[in-house]
Amino acid sequence: MLAVAMQQFQQQAPQTRVELVEVVLSGAEEAIIAQRADVMVGAYVPTGYLGSLLMDLEFVAVAQKDHPLHALGRNIDEDDLKRHRHIVVRDSGTLNPRDEGWLGSSQRWTVSSLQASIELIAGGLGFAWLPRHMVQPWLDSGVLLPLPLVKGQQRRASLYLVLGGGHSTQAGPAAQLLARMLDDAVKTFGL
Repeated sequence: MLAVAMQQFQQQAPQTRVELVEVVLSGAEEAIIAQRADVMVGAYVPTGYLGSLLMDLEFVAVAQKDHPLHALGRNIDEDDLKRHRHIVVRDSGTLNPRDEGWLGSSQRWTVSSLQASIELIAGGLGFAWLPRHMVQPWLDSGVLLPLPLVKGQQRRASLYLVLGGGHSTQAGPAAQLLARMLDDAVKTFGL
């Protein structure tokens, strides 16, 4: 979806320089507020900015097929999870970092990206809740399996598209074009 939007953008604005930065949680809000970004996709719309719903994501609890949690052969509860390593993605923001989701495991490895989390989990080193669209190929191949949790096996989150220029200024034409391309790509191709 991102590649489709960027291909369309480069066709219409070939001379525009683009710096694509992956951030997590409050890092997106900090970038738009500090004017280090002209377009933001994030879970929250910062105060003073307008945002539109871009998409809803499903997160699924997963572990590698040979992980000891799958060997239990029954529904998994919170006490079971507490005894195993949870792979957590760190908030890239620094001003008001957030912790999101279940953090009950005393065994925790913190990583800086979803891709690192997926690789560690696929390697059998822990479990996590990850975006279904990112782990679907791993699920389809049988390398990862959903954890049969008593409750909380799936979570939902919304992503919003926010243009820079909040607080009475307006985003430039290239930022507006890119935002429109992202929105169109999601509507056309989904995840």
